[in-house]
Amino acid sequence: MKRFFLLLFSFSCLGSFAQTKFGIVAGYQLSDIGSYDLIETSSTGNFIIGVLTEHRFRRLPLYLSGQVVYAPAGYSKSNIQAEDKSGNPLGDIDLHRIGYIKVPVYLLYGGRAGSVVLKGGLGSFIAFQTGDKLKIKGGDAFGNGTVLPSYMKKITPVLYGIHFQAGVEWSPVMISLHFSQSFNGLYLPVSAAAQKWKATAYGITVGFFFIKRQ
Repeated sequence: MKRFFLLLFSFSCLGSFAQTKFGIVAGYQLSDIGSYDLIETSSTGNFIIGVLTEHRFRRLPLYLSGQVVYAPAGYSKSNIQAEDKSGNPLGDIDLHRIGYIKVPVYLLYGGRAGSVVLKGGLGSFIAFQTGDKLKIKGGDAFGNGTVLPSYMKKITPVLYGIHFQAGVEWSPVMISLHFSQSFNGLYLPVSAAAQKWKATAYGITVGFFFIKRQ
């Protein structure tokens, strides 16, 4: 959590010095690990919250935007076998929620339609792991990486990937839809040749800008 608040503070300072819009953002997203052979999972929902900043390029309909948000990743209702550090099987994973501090930065194209501004674009993200909660079907719950899927040695501490966003702004409120796909896997496997389970997420956020400098 100390890292989270440090990032929030740093991001707010960046917004002030860069003379950008600065505000808060909250929303809801669904996350999963995609579709893989012999692996069955369902998406899990999580609330996200953080700060956002946005800078408009002068005389151009382009915006450089970014966020620092707490955005968990994971999946539910899987047939993935879990085991402890000693290799003892514990059963199928019913839920694995992994906390991440996510920092997406993206370029948006915007156009005015009456009293609103429509925006859409893409960029990249990096996410830093904070903790996790794993539940076994009909069993106990574990955390701190003590129980993992079979053949996985640890949770990936840093995810990175691509981020898409589209939304509408009625200043000072902005509503956006987003989708992200990691380039690396949610876990570090025991074997380097093992399949990577890439994290996906999509959802909706509401932003509110309360600092604006021109």
